Amino acid sequence: MEFDWGYLLDFIEERAVVPIIGSQLLLVEVGGEKILLDRLIVRKLCEKRRMNPAFLPPNMSLTEFALQARLDRGELSSDVNSVLASCQEIVPEPLRKLAEIRDFDLFVSTTFDSLMVRALNETRFGGGTGTRQLVYSSNAVIEDIPSDADLPGEAAVYHLLGKASRSPDYAISDEDVLEFVLLLQTRRPRNLFNLLKRKYLLLIGCSFSDWLSRFFIRTAREERISKRDKYEILADNSAANDDGLVTFLEQNRSKVYRDGGAVDFVNELHKQWSARKAQASPSQPKIPTDQNYAIFLSYCSDDREKARAFKGALEEQGLYVWMDEAGIEDATRWEDEIKKNVEKARLFVALISGNAVRSHRRYLFKEWAFAAEESKLRRRDLPYLHVVSMDGTLPDTPGLPPEFAAIQWRTCPDGLPTPEFVGGVVAAVRSHKMADQGFR
Repeated sequence: MEFDWGYLLDFIEERAVVPIIGSQLLLVEVGGEKILLDRLIVRKLCEKRRMNPAFLPPNMSLTEFALQARLDRGELSSDVNSVLASCQEIVPEPLRKLAEIRDFDLFVSTTFDSLMVRALNETRFGGGTGTRQLVYSSNAVIEDIPSDADLPGEAAVYHLLGKASRSPDYAISDEDVLEFVLLLQTRRPRNLFNLLKRKYLLLIGCSFSDWLSRFFIRTAREERISKRDKYEILADNSAANDDGLVTFLEQNRSKVYRDGGAVDFVNELHKQWSARKAQASPSQPKIPTDQNYAIFLSYCSDDREKARAFKGALEEQGLYVWMDEAGIEDATRWEDEIKKNVEKARLFVALISGNAVRSHRRYLFKEWAFAAEESKLRRRDLPYLHVVSMDGTLPDTPGLPPEFAAIQWRTCPDGLPTPEFVGGVVAAVRSHKMADQGFR
């Protein structure tokens, strides 16, 4: 199946995606030659030991070299630090392209270098030091992102497997990675993991083996992979050819990029994102109007003008909104029509006010009852009911269906739609569309 860039870009624009970047993106140019940082380090270590790299197996990893050269952990760490110090001016092009996608606020790095930080500083801060850098340590105080990390405008890199320093407290070998991931089971940055649970994860070029990929995703999600309501996209040089891993991930709602490796994915992502930004205009609907994704807007007749404002705000986003404005004279026909539209709607939005709950008898109450029953038939990971308090009416107000009180309400001061409300509905509709496309 062809990769659907549109849905991924939608979620990136909503800042709902966290890139988790790996060593396959560290493609550096040295003397006109493009080479992965891992290979460059091996070459430099060979030169230091007067070894001819031509006699080494092609694409030998740093881990394999360390084993063959019989380097202990401290010696290897010292050599790695020395090589990284000689690469101060290098910024890999794939990282630069990711940094240019300004809808990405937080990057999680699985490598020990600071190249992603450098790419962000050059791209977004003119070479300054505006990027927040946090490092996980296996034996020191755990650094964590602030609890308000969802706020846009930040640029942060979290080194989940440590960062190169004088203290060899970072992952170099596969064994090191395993130890860090095991440690994260019980000793983790709480705010970071809370955020990862709520986001879509974009794993790019992490070079993890089949079992480690599964283990890493499970660790990040903090729940059974089959139970989560978000998904991952995996773009890796070898993952697409690993039938076992691909089958496992796709059976559990994740996506594997099959049209190339990690660098190819970043190049295409940057191309698609740039094209969308160039074409965007304030008046352009974010979602095409589609009656298959109708929203039923339920309101009290006393609040009709305010309800029209909600309808207009949603329609400006290209959403199809149904509300009973004209009224249906025949009671039986009204009930049939309302019930049909309640069942057809993807979302039921109830506008709650004191006007609505003060009455002893309203047709509106039947709309609520129909929606409450319909919600019992819907998938739990695709919320159907959306309740808005327009004047401070509380969920425990007598007369409301218990199904309304059981969900989180949105508040719209002055009874007018807020950007947060509109954005939440847009995101909910996109979730339904992605589910229909097999993304959830």
